[in-house]
Amino acid sequence: MINKVAEVFSRDAVIHDAMLRNLATETRLYAIFILPRTGSTWLMEMAENSKFLGTPQEWFNEGWIYTEELAMGCRPPRLVGTTSVDEYIRRTVADYRSASGVMGLQLSPYQTQCLCEMLEKPKDALDMVTKFYLRRENLIAQAISLFRSVTSGLFHSYQESPVLKARLDAVEYDGTAIQTWCEHIVTGEIFYDELFTRMNISPARFTYEDVVAKPREILSWLAAHIDQNLKSGEIETQGGRMSKMGGKTSSEWEQRFRAEHAQFLVDLENRRPPVVSDFLVT
Repeated sequence: MINKVAEVFSRDAVIHDAMLRNLATETRLYAIFILPRTGSTWLMEMAENSKFLGTPQEWFNEGWIYTEELAMGCRPPRLVGTTSVDEYIRRTVADYRSASGVMGLQLSPYQTQCLCEMLEKPKDALDMVTKFYLRRENLIAQAISLFRSVTSGLFHSYQESPVLKARLDAVEYDGTAIQTWCEHIVTGEIFYDELFTRMNISPARFTYEDVVAKPREILSWLAAHIDQNLKSGEIETQGGRMSKMGGKTSSEWEQRFRAEHAQFLVDLENRRPPVVSDFLVT
């Protein structure tokens, strides 16, 4: 596998254990393992706006990391002015952590694999961070959302323009394509299950549906897991640029897909790791 993340750090692509240990003495670090169309960007914006949780961005997104463009206010390495991954991490944490000393990141399956290759001591590094795992219970809605976004180029509500909205509206139902995206998502879920088993780690698990139903409580739950001394009861959700993009079309497509591909869904669910949530509202 080509490591597209490591290639951008031409001076030094090794994430050294000593650097991470030094960071962990002054910053409470956390990682959210994510899958596509799970509300992760919305969650990132809410976490940042909470003022407690830093900015859990996809800091190692294999596309954005090569650009010279801000992503919702966040800087890729070229704007930081470094080709050393240690320096990129140090500068990013220093500039984007919360006033209470908390900082996070989000990692897709591919980004997780890339970083594991770059870490000097992967198991030790994972032990230094609080770990979360975000999934979506409704796999079909997730796959439809991913299919429509990839086909149209409209991934987030803040991107919306007349051109992109027209492209989204013009996307036609394609059961075979939706099947492909279902398989893609489940492949990512299986990757994570195997990684967690191999590394002997148990991230705190929650779902897209949890975030939609109880956004403020989710932020408080994240904060409590990261540090019980954080005043998580003071966290409030604040509005931003993100909003849900689903609608009547997606719901109609889901009903049609479930009717047309019933056996495929049975077989897929048999291979899909069970969806578990550790989120409880007391």
